[in-house]
Amino acid sequence: HKIMRMIFGGQTDNYDYHKVGLIEEFLKNDLGKTGFTGFERVETFNLFDDASSMRLGGHLISLNVIATK
Repeated sequence: HKIMRMIFGGQTDNYDYHKVGLIEEFLKNDLGKTGFTGFERVETFNLFDDASSMRLGGHLISLNVIATK
């Protein structure tokens, strides 16, 4: 239950909600179909105090990506 909340958000408000879980291959494919050509996986964005830098067993649980057209 705790892992699912880490992956899909705590669902405590409208902004803490994830509708889908993606792997890198699927995300790259979907972004490519919509015109994105640049794709960079990053450790963190350093923009918000959120769970995007959370780790489980030493591994990031979020697929943090910067995509460019």
